[in-house]
Amino acid sequence: MKAAKNLIFMLILAIAMSGASVQAATTPAGWKSKIDARLLIQTPEIKKYSTNKNGATPVSIKLASELNSSAMKELSGAGFKPLTSGGKWLAVGRILSGSVQLTDLEKIAGLKYVERIEFAISRMVRPMDQARVSNGIDQAYENYVDENGKAITGEGVTICIDDSRIDIFHPAFFRPDGGDFNWLDSNSNNSFDAGIDSVDL
Repeated sequence: MKAAKNLIFMLILAIAMSGASVQAATTPAGWKSKIDARLLIQTPEIKKYSTNKNGATPVSIKLASELNSSAMKELSGAGFKPLTSGGKWLAVGRILSGSVQLTDLEKIAGLKYVERIEFAISRMVRPMDQARVSNGIDQAYENYVDENGKAITGEGVTICIDDSRIDIFHPAFFRPDGGDFNWLDSNSNNSFDAGIDSVDL
């Protein structure tokens, strides 16, 4: 009887130990090499650029193959929170955008099709009502008024920022309020061709 109990105990112990070894083997030994070092050592910039209230860190994940429903389910189960639009995961090719809790990095990196996890500055912006307070906009409204005593709020002002090279001779830049200019039909086809024809100043 005692021998049977010992045998059962040894059998249970063997099953438990084999289960533990299987569990340990699910995460490849080199999982850390898949992760951006800044995430592993939790550099100050991670806290600086993370805007999520739940403490999640913005990341991009590179996959070894195209995203499919099975991978989406596994990634979600491992703790990845994808950026979405219209209910669809945002991805460029095999690269996903989203956020993770740093405690979930090992689980996500352990997935066989995950090639790389990089720290990504959050694309999320702070709500304007918070920005108004932190930037002192309301105080500026109170202190600055126009000649009629009304607060200068910027209402009616349009600001355009163009940070790329432009063709200053493109006809779209010439409106009735900026003068009337003839265009030069360089290829003589009686039609304006951008990049070929020009404007006569």
